Amino acid sequence: IGGFEGFVGLSQLCQQRQFPGHEALCVPMTLLPATISNNVPGTEFSIGADTAMNFICDSVDRLKQSAQSSRKRVFVVETFGSYCGYLACMGALAGGADDVFTFEEGVDVDHLQQCIKHLREKFKTMSHAVVMRNENCSRNYTTSFMRALLEEEGRKVRKGPEFSVRCNILGHLQEGGTPTPLDRVRASRLAGAAVAFLRAHMETCTRQDNTVYTCDPNSVVVIGIEESSRSCYSVADLEHLTDCAHRMPRKQWFHPFMALARFLENNRHSRPDLVYVPEAVEVAVNMYEEATSTEPENTAPDFERPQLSTPAPCVAANPATTTTATT
Repeated sequence: IGGFEGFVGLSQLCQQRQFPGHEALCVPMTLLPATISNNVPGTEFSIGADTAMNFICDSVDRLKQSAQSSRKRVFVVETFGSYCGYLACMGALAGGADDVFTFEEGVDVDHLQQCIKHLREKFKTMSHAVVMRNENCSRNYTTSFMRALLEEEGRKVRKGPEFSVRCNILGHLQEGGTPTPLDRVRASRLAGAAVAFLRAHMETCTRQDNTVYTCDPNSVVVIGIEESSRSCYSVADLEHLTDCAHRMPRKQWFHPFMALARFLENNRHSRPDLVYVPEAVEVAVNMYEEATSTEPENTAPDFERPQLSTPAPCVAANPATTTTATT
């Protein structure tokens, strides 16, 4: 049970199987992803991510309530996640943030200029705004830099309303709290799937001396959730789809939702006639499909993620010369 470190550790254990003296590692192994960063390859959701997301949404709602009693204020909210922008992206979508900055999308001057332009237009009629960013979205465009930039631009407005800026780094508060019901249910489902997987392999790979031995790559897996179903992917197949330098998958499934979050929030103020009519749904769906079709392709080699079925037969080693792990 663990996050990206657990995935790396499981991969190293699997690789050490081929070397002499490590026969004790020739047993079935699984990883149950549990990290608020939600950066484990082979799953769309990790245990703990929903609890952190609920805290982020509650914090954004509180900030908006605070801003309603002030005059023209922008809140820059920094979330955890290291290089993975899941918390920032989904927090912006669920919390109604005006803009979101993530490592996957990158931060540049053009994006910052668009954000400033949107804030100037919004403050002609509204009193508050929220900008989300994950902690490592940029090495130079830090949270303090964004605050200083927006603060200066808020003072320079000559033909529009001025606005002030505040920073809110949620920090380690995202890691605490009571688990949400969804996290509890997911943990129970994944634990049951892990036990069933281990039991199936142990029954198939038990030798005559009641020891378990298997070198099948499909016996070392990540058990997670994909869409609404449980998934089970071999660690060996996931290795070349992983960006180890930045500790996350090379291709993020939530990438198209960043543009969707901006679209929904921007048009809620500039085009109120588009929000509560069926045409808004059609526009949002078309934008999502366009973002999905233009999503950056994965640089890793093509491969189909196999759903693991019955474990492959084991090649039994000689009990007299091999040290094995007992059941």
